[in-house]
Order: sequence, then structure tokens, then C-alpha cells
Amino acid sequence: MKCASYQSLTNAVEQEIWATPMRKQPPHAHQKLNEAFQESRVIVILGVVKTKKWQAWGEMSGLCDETAPNVTEGFSPAIPIQWRCCYHNILSGDGLSFDRTEIPNPLDNGISVNNARNCQEVDPSIGERMCQWMTDEVESEKRHRQEQAQLKQDQLHHFFQSSSQQSHDDDWRGLLNEVSKKGTPLFACHVGSRSYNLHHEKSDTDMFVICAAPTSELVSCFPPETTIKNNDGFEPDFTLHEVGHYLHLLKSGDARAIEILYQDPKTIVFSNSIFNFILKIREKFLTKSVVRKYLSEIHGPKGYKIVESLKKESEKDPEAIFKLNKKWYIIHRILNNALQLSRDFQLEIFLPDESPERKFLREIRSGKFHHDEMMEMAKKKEEEIRNFVENSTKIPEDASNSFKLVDEWLLQLRIENFRNFPEIPI
Repeated sequence: MKCASYQSLTNAVEQEIWATPMRKQPPHAHQKLNEAFQESRVIVILGVVKTKKWQAWGEMSGLCDETAPNVTEGFSPAIPIQWRCCYHNILSGDGLSFDRTEIPNPLDNGISVNNARNCQEVDPSIGERMCQWMTDEVESEKRHRQEQAQLKQDQLHHFFQSSSQQSHDDDWRGLLNEVSKKGTPLFACHVGSRSYNLHHEKSDTDMFVICAAPTSELVSCFPPETTIKNNDGFEPDFTLHEVGHYLHLLKSGDARAIEILYQDPKTIVFSNSIFNFILKIREKFLTKSVVRKYLSEIHGPKGYKIVESLKKESEKDPEAIFKLNKKWYIIHRILNNALQLSRDFQLEIFLPDESPERKFLREIRSGKFHHDEMMEMAKKKEEEIRNFVENSTKIPEDASNSFKLVDEWLLQLRIENFRNFPEIPI
């Protein structure tokens, strides 16, 4: 079977159905499938057109009800399918390659199954092989994902694990102690609600650390990870970036990486004098690119899309209103950062206790404003931000003028680090 798009395949698998195109003259494909189902098992193998891969297979679990409405115009009523195998990540190109299925089909005058017409019957032995190959590949990939997830979890537990009896200070001491075993700690601070002064007594402690790995390890056959994070639900919540990766994020205009340079002294836990140079040139990273990253974030899956979804959910489940208010609070916090950057060419991350911005965000979180009010205010801010960005001559497009400075600083750091490496006897 040929499938028009990834979305069609995903919908079919989720709904456990399939539908075939209606032909100009009967018998239609779904009618032939019904006839075959009454005589034996019917297996369907699907491939998304132009991908040159097969992505799923399943078995008819019942007759197609010809009196039912068509699934969509030009297609048959729903054909019940029990999907047996579907590749995990078809959007990334997963699937059984046509290279493996360049097989002549004796039921189609020896034409390769890759070139078969839609709903073409294939020799049972060929179909069985294709289904088995797909199943084997999917199971192999599933085992690999499980192994990788377990490995990552084991590494996290091995790297740093907090106990429920530890205080926040104990967590920080423990984390920095483990980081020092990986390399030289350069900077450590709170992120999340504590960095914005929007936390409450039950808020999590979100920890962020930058370190410089030994140069000798970076050039080895097995270089260290550039980023270590804990999994969701694992305490404490920390992110560790190797400095090279962190600088890459800075240069690319990553908003969260740039906010690190504007932390209030109250939220900074540790700062190595080596890192002072990057802090001194932080203004060079305030660019239009960063503002656009902020705006793309609110238009992404965790922005307007999710608040619209939560709005619908809250109409049925009152508990969802708390999630909705939290998401609106995050969106307006992001918009406030984008607005002050585009309008004032600065970033104030930590909001003073009596500031209007902090009061406004806390009111959002408490549910003072209606969803429609939040949307109207957000759109107004967004329009203001876009006007500032388009008309500003003070804010550079990107941070490319700082790249040479940053690269020279990093190179010097790597050289100094490497000088301590023991000489290799020859």
C-alpha cells in the first residue's frame, strides 16, 4: 500500500484503520480486501510515497463496512487494521529501505515490489520476509533505545544523586564536587524560577554549571559528553555544559545561554575568575537573533499552541486551569525579556520584590486574568517587540563580531589546560 504522507500514516496507526482510494470503476480496492479477508488472513504493508522505505505493517481485523461514510472524499470507508509494527521515528527517516526489498513479485509479472501499484498483492513468502525484516529492525531499535536510556540513567546516578535529607547548599556542594572531577568549574548558578525571583517555598532547585574539561580528554579517542542533564523527576534538576558547547550556544543566539550571563549576584553560586572575560563582553551577545529566538519559542509547541490546548482541557477539567496559568506566566516572562532587550538593549533577569513586572507575573500565576486577556496582552507585546527589532539600529543582527574574541579566549584556555598534561615517554 502507498501512503500519501507521514501524518496519514500516523493517524491510521493511532485510529487502527486504513482507507484505500476509490477507483473509477469497481471493484474498488477495499472490496477486493473484503473478499480476501473472507478467505484468509490479509496483511497490509505501508510505505510513504517518495521515501523509498516501508514504515508499517498490520493485519485486517474485520470487514470494511461499505455502508459506512467514507473516511475522506475520494477514499473508502474505514478498514479495521490491527497494526503489528510501525517504526518509532518515521519523521527522521526510519523505515525498511527499498534497497532490501528490490524483489521481483511473481504475482505482478516479476515487477519489483518497490514499484508495485497501490493495493497490489504480493507473494506470501515475500510479504512474510518484509514483515519479519521490519519487525526485527523495530525490535532492534527499541532495544537500543532502552539500552541508551538505561545507560544515561546509570551515568546520572553515578555522576550525582541527591538524598531527600540534603539541603540546597548540600546539593550544590555535592554537585560542584562531582563537576570538579570532570574538569575545572567555571560558573554555577540557579536557573528557573529562583533566577527570576519568582519562586515559592516549594519550588524546585534548578542548577546550572559550566566547566572546562581537560584538553587531553577532549582530543582523546573518547571525548567527554558536552552536556549532562538529569531525567525528568530525578532530583536535583541540574544541567552541566562543557564550556565549548556553552560558547557554541552563546554564538548561536540561544536565549537561555545568554540569560546565564545576566544572573543576579544573589543567584550565582560560584564564578571562576577565568570566566570573567566572557561576563565582561556579555553585551555583545544581545542581538536581534536572540529576540527572534524568544519569539519563536512562544510560537513553538510549548507556547501559544499548548495554551490553546490547555484552554480546551480546562473547560472539561478545572484542574487544568492551574497548568494554563503557569504556561501563560512563562509566555509573558519570555515576552518581557524580549521586550526589554529590543527596547532597552538590556536584560534584567532577577526581578526585585516590589517591581511591577514581578507583581504582574505573580498575578498571572494566581489566575487573576482570563485566557483571552492573556492572549490580547501577549499579542500586543509581540507587535511592540517586532516594531522595536525592525526599527532598531543599536541592536546588532547577531554576535558574529564577538566570535574571534570568544575563540581566542577558548583556545588560550585549552592551551593552559593542556600544559599540565604529563609528557609521554618515547
